[in-house]
Amino acid sequence: MGKSYYELIDKTPSKAKFDLEAEGFGFSAYQVYEELFNEEFDRYSKHSMESCSNSEGWIE
Repeated sequence: MGKSYYELIDKTPSKAKFDLEAEGFGFSAYQVYEELFNEEFDRYSKHSMESCSNSEGWIE
């Protein structure tokens, strides 16, 4: 799914695949970092990107 897919859907929205998952997109930046710097990004930092992982921000 890249530029050609985007352009196809931009022209004909009915061809879009609505059941695609976006989970893998969350890791795209890690792959780009590794390609640019030839080292793996430290994924296990003190900041989590998972929903509701900031318990102080979700006080009920």
